[in-house]
Amino acid sequence: MMLGLPKHKMKYTDVNNDSYKLLWNNLSLSKQATFNIIDFLSLDLVHNPEETNKLSPLHTKRSDVIDEAQRIHMNIFKSLLGGYKYAMLFDYSTSENKGDSAITVGETLLLRKLKIEIVFACKVFCTDNQIYRAHNISKNYTSKDLVILFHGGGNVIGWPSSDFSRSKQIKRFMPFNIVMFPQSILTMGPDSHIKFCQKIYASHPKLTFLWRDKVSFELGKKLFPNVRSLLSPDIAYQIGFVPRFMHPTFDILWLKRTDKESPHYNTPAAPEGYRMHVSDWLIWKTHRGDSPMEDSFLKTTNGMMFLQRGRVVITDRLHGHILSTLLNIPHVYIDNKQRKISNYHTTWTAGLDNVVLANSSTDAVEKAKELLIKLDKELPSVKGYFTG
Repeated sequence: MMLGLPKHKMKYTDVNNDSYKLLWNNLSLSKQATFNIIDFLSLDLVHNPEETNKLSPLHTKRSDVIDEAQRIHMNIFKSLLGGYKYAMLFDYSTSENKGDSAITVGETLLLRKLKIEIVFACKVFCTDNQIYRAHNISKNYTSKDLVILFHGGGNVIGWPSSDFSRSKQIKRFMPFNIVMFPQSILTMGPDSHIKFCQKIYASHPKLTFLWRDKVSFELGKKLFPNVRSLLSPDIAYQIGFVPRFMHPTFDILWLKRTDKESPHYNTPAAPEGYRMHVSDWLIWKTHRGDSPMEDSFLKTTNGMMFLQRGRVVITDRLHGHILSTLLNIPHVYIDNKQRKISNYHTTWTAGLDNVVLANSSTDAVEKAKELLIKLDKELPSVKGYFTG
């Protein structure tokens, strides 16, 4: 794993971080000879995007995976946004798709850390009147003070309505830098829509896309050569470590999506002697807050409650994987045709031994059972109600 050709070599033991030292000791001698950790940690990842995920897949502990994701975020976003005092955030999510709301929470927490004030925000999809109002507000700021931010997610190309919404915003904010929080590309749209996206995104001279997996990163560079492409973990990792705060009520909680990204499979019966519940968190409704932004925080917390109902989780949603990682819930994932979860897992979380890819729904149940047996003493026991 070569991280460039530095002129000098520094010993890994010079790094004052126990988790990094342990990782170093676990590397083979050949990898130690080529992996210069001092040089890697000092890289500006905006100028070295190819290097961004060199360390992440080697981490085997959840805490180290999360720490590294947050370190990457701060490295990239301090470089991109460090000079700004104000921001506008477009198309943030308040959806019962708890992963989209978790992205909103991560974006908000990051801006708070960077001490950037949000002077305008509109939830998906921003109306023409809202965009017009934001444009008028922007006249009170210079391009050195204000940055335009697009909500992250997995909707470039694959969900055309999101591209149409961004196309309206791009036209209104030509003088300002625009940064899109980490996204996946889902090339499920027709060729005509891909060409539309290429045209609108090439039209802005100061646009930066962050991609949340290596496949999307490489595809983004190919499809949008005039746009700066960077690599970054999903911004929901800004939420950080979350200890389990409720007891499970099932052995296996199966988060099964029901939209067009579904892998479409039949659900097998629960293993004998185990309780299993299957549903999508879209129907796990959340009480409303006093503002749309508060709704995002409440729905994210509710999503974590949804997942904690299982001692282990099976999921075909990317944020089923990400939030389960934050909660340290062992889980099995089933990929979709776009390989959205495996692309992310390979890029950032491949070293975690409590995350398993299943080849089918039947295989998922077997692997969930294996996790339950293997980790039985480490997992909280099932408590609560029993249905007749």
